[in-house]
Amino acid sequence: MTLAIRVRPEAAEDIRSAFEWYESHRPGLGGEFLDSVGTCFDEAAAQPARFRVIHRQVCRALLRRFPYCMFFQEFDIEIVILACLHARWHPRQWDSRRRES
Repeated sequence: MTLAIRVRPEAAEDIRSAFEWYESHRPGLGGEFLDSVGTCFDEAAAQPARFRVIHRQVCRALLRRFPYCMFFQEFDIEIVILACLHARWHPRQWDSRRRES
């Protein structure tokens, strides 16, 4: 079963910022970044258990071709995208975005 994807506003802003940066450096590269994000979403929704839990039920998925990590939590009916951060950022940057239990 493929789960629904919900992108938190902060994660949407992360993705938009990265898209704009890539697009400003080479037209079309931002679109390629978004394709990579979409593929990552699809993989997380289809098989969330294949991604490593890195902290308190937060999983990390690496984007292909781009140095970004997608952080998400799996719930009964959905995957919640918490952040999409450059791989060089501190790995706990997403921690404040976790859904409160």
